[in-house]
Amino acid sequence: MAKETLCWGCANYAHCSWSKGVPVEGWDATPTKYVDKCGGYGDIVQESYFVHSCPQYKGDPKQMVYVRDIATIINKSTRTVFRYLTTKRTRLYLRELLKEKGYILHICKEIYNDCGEGVRTYYLEKINK
Repeated sequence: MAKETLCWGCANYAHCSWSKGVPVEGWDATPTKYVDKCGGYGDIVQESYFVHSCPQYKGDPKQMVYVRDIATIINKSTRTVFRYLTTKRTRLYLRELLKEKGYILHICKEIYNDCGEGVRTYYLEKINK
């Protein structure tokens, strides 16, 4: 799966000081910049951090993934997975394929940028067999 900042897999994300814009004391983080594509209103360069370790980190059993990660797990193309995500019937089929591989699929819709755009995010929870 894609390498992400430690924060995206943290169960404490909404309650830590970094979620409020204050760097966490004692963390190991690299300053970064990313481009926020604001729905046709121009690109906004945001400053952030890539967090490697953090004293407030709590592991979350649900890990955010991209469609390409799901495609790799079930050995299908990314385009096929996008098609599976379009209807309730095919989403159920996708969930069954992932369950056979030991995962539960969670789909969330979140507002994620200053433009108020909503996006779907996907989380996989490993099933303990």
